[in-house]
Amino acid sequence: MTLSETEFFCVKCRSTVKLQTSNISVKVYKNARFVNGSPALVGKCKCGTNVTKFIRHDDKEKLEKKYGTCKSTASKSPKKSPKKKTIDKKCLEKCVKKCTK
Repeated sequence: MTLSETEFFCVKCRSTVKLQTSNISVKVYKNARFVNGSPALVGKCKCGTNVTKFIRHDDKEKLEKKYGTCKSTASKSPKKSPKKKTIDKKCLEKCVKKCTK
């Protein structure tokens, strides 16, 4: 089964899905076998499932110009300062007694 550039296979629907070019982007997955990673076309099916189609390294630049690169969907929230641990005086006294024996 050969798929065109805009056709993907959805595992959940078990059918081929044709996506609009605005919904397709290029993403490079980290891979131990390839130094530069594995490029792929990424999109979203109507059912909400992410669909991926791996592409050749030679076609990566051409398709990045055509579809653009994948934007990270993870929101970057500011890091919270760690809570200071409070120790009970009774617990501290017990620990000191055990250590000094």
